[in-house]
Amino acid sequence: ISSVALFPNPTSGTIEVFGPAFDWVRIIDPLGRIVERIKKPERELDVSRLPSGTYLLQFGFEDQLFFARVIKK
Repeated sequence: ISSVALFPNPTSGTIEVFGPAFDWVRIIDPLGRIVERIKKPERELDVSRLPSGTYLLQFGFEDQLFFARVIKK
């Protein structure tokens, strides 16, 4: 797998993650700060508590890194 997809995007609540079963995910805010770390994430991620904005999601799977952006309404 060479990519990850998020749906719906933009979102105001949860996003569904399409890709491998990731080992971890980091949610990074527009200033580059890690705002959340999740080990063994579920296929759905709840971003409802985050302020509105664009976030970078960094996914780890074995020795690979995947990135996706999500817009939180």
